[in-house]
Amino acid sequence: MLAAQAGDGSAVAELYTRFWRAARASAYGVLGEYASAEDAAAEAFRLALPTLSRLRDPDRFAPWLRRIVKRVAMRQARQTARATEPSEAAVHPDVPDPNESLERRELAVLVCQAVERLPPAEREAIVLHYFEGYACEDAARFVDIPVGSFRRRLHDGRVRLRACLTALLASPSAEDPQLTQLHARVQALLSSDASPGELYDVMRRLLVRRPVPYQVVATLVRGLATRASKTDFAAGARRLMTRPDGPLFNDSGPVGEAARALRAALRDFQDWTLDSDTVFQAFPSFIRRYQDGETMSDPALLPPGLAAGEPGRHVRSTRGLLFSAEEGTVMDLGELLLRSGSLAAFKQSMRHMWISDVLDVYWIDTRPIGLAEVESWLTALASQVASAAEGGCSVQVGVRYRTALRFAFSGDPRPAAIGGVLAAWPGAPEGITAVHVRLYLEPWAQVQSGHPVEAQSIRRNSLMESP
Repeated sequence: MLAAQAGDGSAVAELYTRFWRAARASAYGVLGEYASAEDAAAEAFRLALPTLSRLRDPDRFAPWLRRIVKRVAMRQARQTARATEPSEAAVHPDVPDPNESLERRELAVLVCQAVERLPPAEREAIVLHYFEGYACEDAARFVDIPVGSFRRRLHDGRVRLRACLTALLASPSAEDPQLTQLHARVQALLSSDASPGELYDVMRRLLVRRPVPYQVVATLVRGLATRASKTDFAAGARRLMTRPDGPLFNDSGPVGEAARALRAALRDFQDWTLDSDTVFQAFPSFIRRYQDGETMSDPALLPPGLAAGEPGRHVRSTRGLLFSAEEGTVMDLGELLLRSGSLAAFKQSMRHMWISDVLDVYWIDTRPIGLAEVESWLTALASQVASAAEGGCSVQVGVRYRTALRFAFSGDPRPAAIGGVLAAWPGAPEGITAVHVRLYLEPWAQVQSGHPVEAQSIRRNSLMESP
């Protein structure tokens, strides 16, 4: 705090990293919806960070930030209440049958619905401790109450959560009203001449929900695809995904050296190839299956064995996009969506893009895998490949993941890796856990070579010609 108050940019970034999840949890306690909570937390940081010098007691940063978050979230809740009108075209989502055994993804839906019904204080405590992984002592310090009081909130929240889940299981007509509204809004937008900003807003709100309502997302994507004009987007994407210097592992520079070192460390992983032409050809049927709720086991787009639920480990070389925010944070597309509350903000961040060489790592197992195991594996990989460099993991929300990890080397704002346990999707094989970790090679090359290694900077119009 003292360093941040003195204008140290890295200290300000550290404050953001440490308290982002707690701020989002507090906003969620008020709003009960992740997309809105992300917006409120981001706005609270925007207001708080430039005024750090006004805080007389640095030890009080956590409760001071929480008050700002609460104030912003309550204002946002009032604005939403005034703007929201009931829809006559509500489409009822599928509801789990209480007489059948619930699959894990159905249980996750029920838990999310039940948590949203808790009182704000109990909801905040449950999310901080169980969803975001804060110890009771740390969460109590953030909320600014005694540890005993926080534990009491957890206890009361668990009791009420159990009652809410029991009620949801007993009532086949129980609905998720927010998802119902989103589904109705998708249908309304597709039947009208919706603005790009409206389409972006509803897509973002769908993608940041936990769990992601993939069938509703597919309905929107398929509707947009059928009426989209022809552009050079696909050609631009193919161009970017092709390395100008040839295959990655033949690269004689520091990126190629890092790629070969990582591949040697991944000796128990099998090579897997997926070319961009295959992706673009398979995409239409991929979306149609999502919308129809059919199996997503398309061998053309999945690692070998994943469609059949067979254990295995696979690695492939490809390329991926990274984006930079004004304060210097470098993020992937998933985090960009979470942080960009409007289409204008999204486009602003897209002005600063890089194409990075990456290794996509997958492993599939028939046993449960937790995020802690993924973190241990990633830390061990860093120790083996870049033993002289310091680095660490932080938790972030990723669109594809139950919860995602971000690994970065000290002093480098870029992610060296982002990944986690993949969330379930329609038609996923039963009894498997799939892990995906994307390794961005430039940070690995930089710590290995000891010299700056930059990703390729690209202009937005090199990906698409239309604005």
